Amino acid sequence: MLRLRHRSVRCTGFLAILAAAPVFAQINTTDTRLLSQPAVGGDRIAFAYAGDLWTARTDGNDVRRLTTAVGDEAAPVFSPDGQWIAFAGNSDGNVDVYVIPATGGEPRRLTWHPGGDIPQAFTPDGRKVLFTSARADFSGRYAHL
Repeated sequence: MLRLRHRSVRCTGFLAILAAAPVFAQINTTDTRLLSQPAVGGDRIAFAYAGDLWTARTDGNDVRRLTTAVGDEAAPVFSPDGQWIAFAGNSDGNVDVYVIPATGGEPRRLTWHPGGDIPQAFTPDGRKVLFTSARADFSGRYAHL
């Protein structure tokens, strides 16, 4: 490394990746740079991180991982009462809408269409999930509610 001073940054970065490889499956819950798609429901925030859904209190404490499926989960939406979270998941290779209790539990699949379905909101009474999909568009380019 002394001889390659001009490349030391590259070598150091590569060594850092190699050193982190054995613990790659571990998620660092204090690193919030990759949090995305936040949704607020009462005193909790749901968000996507590392392909899974997580919740935390609005002050950043009490972080909980809600999903651990093989595919990615994204686009969380809270029900009006804050008891449910609708989300898009692709655990079987297709993006469909699922719901899960906001406290965690087993997700329940709501859509089975071969095109992508993305949740947008719940109805005001919280009984139905509104989602967008290109299923009704002949070209598949435009999503409709």
